[in-house]
Amino acid sequence: MKKVVSLAATLFLASSHSAFAYFDENDASRLVQDFSETVACQVESVFEGNPLQYKAIQVIEGMDSADGYGATYVVHWIGDYGCSGGNATSVPQFTVVSRSGFASADPVVRTDQEASRDLTINVVTAFYAGDAEGVFHVEGLGYGPDDLQGNPETYTHYKVEVDDIGYMKIVDSYQEGR
Repeated sequence: MKKVVSLAATLFLASSHSAFAYFDENDASRLVQDFSETVACQVESVFEGNPLQYKAIQVIEGMDSADGYGATYVVHWIGDYGCSGGNATSVPQFTVVSRSGFASADPVVRTDQEASRDLTINVVTAFYAGDAEGVFHVEGLGYGPDDLQGNPETYTHYKVEVDDIGYMKIVDSYQEGR
C-alpha cells in the first residue's frame, strides 16, 4: 500500500511540476498583453481584427525543453509605449520575454525597448522566426522619401537578432519604394 501511495504522490508532483514549468507562445502573449496595458496607451485590442496583435514567436529554444530555461520569445503588439500622445504614436512594438530562471522562476519581460523603436515600420504585415536561433523577421510598410504623411507605402523588411540576455539588434534591413 505504501508503494502505491508513494507512486501516486510522485506522479502527482511530477505532473504538477510539469504543468507549472510549461510556458509557450500563448503564455508569452498573455504576459506581454498585461505588460502593454501597464506601460502604454491606445493599445489595440486583439478583438479589433489584427491577427498579428500579441503574436508571439519563440526565437531561442533554451537549454531544456522540460523547464524552458533560456527560452526566449518575441511578441508583437501595437500601442503608444509611454503614453506620448499625439499623431502616429500608436506604433508596432516588439517585446522580448525570457525564461531566465528554472521552472520555479517566472518568465521575465525585458523592458529594453530601444531596438524596438529602431524598427521604423508603421504597418506590420508579417512577423516570423528566422532560420537561425535567435533571429526573427519583420515585414511591412514604412515611410519612404516620397510617401505622404499618414500613408506609408514603402515595403520594409528587418532581420533582427536577439541575444541570450534578450537584447535585440537589427542585423539587416532594406526598403523598396512604390
